[in-house]
Amino acid sequence: FPSHDTTSWPNPFSAWYGGTKHQMLYTASELTAQGLEAGSVISAVTFDIAAFAPNACTDFTIRMGTTSVTQMTGLVSGTTTVYGPLTFTPSATGIVTFTLSTPYVWDGSSNLIVETVHNAGNGGNGAGTTTKTSTTLNNSVYRVAKDNVAGGIAGFDSTTFTVMGAHNIRPNMTFVYSSS
Repeated sequence: FPSHDTTSWPNPFSAWYGGTKHQMLYTASELTAQGLEAGSVISAVTFDIAAFAPNACTDFTIRMGTTSVTQMTGLVSGTTTVYGPLTFTPSATGIVTFTLSTPYVWDGSSNLIVETVHNAGNGGNGAGTTTKTSTTLNNSVYRVAKDNVAGGIAGFDSTTFTVMGAHNIRPNMTFVYSSS
């Protein structure tokens, strides 16, 4: 039985644990460098899958929220659901687009948290899916994981985590948006 340490982190699509949550920080300067401005409406986000295994991410949910935090040292509260929960099963490498069910309007000045969470409520669905990543100057990701948490996403949100960590490696993600 392999150790959980063999899985690459951070990894929003890892199904190695029964559930996992990632919060990725994007600074206002990073967002403006991508062309976003006050009032930009984010309608989708993309991730670049480097390798995949058809392991379901049960009730995959994306949330967004603004923060004044400039480095991730723990989970940030106050995110709202913009996608899901819908089960996502990786099926190919390359860019995967998640069209938001509730587009997110960025205020133009705050740092942005993009949170992904999924929870199968079991001991994990398997490893093998990874995303392409980039190194950041500071800890731009905080992630938690836990096996056998009942109650879906709500149960996962309210549990205490024993597996957690901050990372200066962030999954490659882009924002699909329109400006005002």
